[in-house]
Amino acid sequence: MKILSWNCEGLGAPWTVRTLTRLVKLHRPGLVFLSETKCNARRVDRVKNLMNYNGVGVDFVGKGGGLFLLWRKDVDVWLQSLSLHHIDVTVKSDDYPDRWHFLGFMVIRRSLIGGMDGTFYGDLLNVLSGGL
Repeated sequence: MKILSWNCEGLGAPWTVRTLTRLVKLHRPGLVFLSETKCNARRVDRVKNLMNYNGVGVDFVGKGGGLFLLWRKDVDVWLQSLSLHHIDVTVKSDDYPDRWHFLGFMVIRRSLIGGMDGTFYGDLLNVLSGGL
């Protein structure tokens, strides 16, 4: 399954929405994780409907934040937990026989990653199982 993860630094600009919809149309990812959307669920709902995807998310607070996970309608997703900093779901799709976890999160405390903002995404299974 293809997964698109994007720190979009605001989903309010028309070019951002156009770029996102083009990427989704071109690659047809099963999951789309958006961080730093800096918008509310109503705005993301419009984008989600444009792409014909389902989704769940957390609105931004203050001047930043906002996490949303979108998924194709042929992918089954069960929400496990969410907060201002993470979205944890279980996923089932036709291209993989078992359920699996997707955890998208955003680090807010810059001291954790050397003073930079960031979103971590990747195959953490190797890290957790000592496969590195």
